Amino acid sequence: FYMTNFVLVVVLLVIVSFFSLVLEKSALDQRLTLTLTVVLGLNVFQIVIIDNMPATGYLTNMHSFCLSSTLIVVFVAFENVLVYLANQRQARLLLVAEKFRRGSLMMGKKS
Repeated sequence: FYMTNFVLVVVLLVIVSFFSLVLEKSALDQRLTLTLTVVLGLNVFQIVIIDNMPATGYLTNMHSFCLSSTLIVVFVAFENVLVYLANQRQARLLLVAEKFRRGSLMMGKKS
């Protein structure tokens, strides 16, 4: 029962969060929208799990699984930000290299 109703849904949500890595590197808003929507979905799903499971004074395996899944999706969100920043840095470096190349070509023509 728990495997099909809870675990499978959480695994599918985590897989959906990894689809954000396929989106364009410069589309940070789309990437984070997808990832943070999955985080919210996992949090709501954790509330549903808490309501459907008997109350215990300790952390069950199901709760640990949901928490670790949420942490994985949050890691994907941070990774999206790092990929965006690296892409922006690479674009700036290419722009500087192009300006340098143009400047050195112009200086070569003046001599």
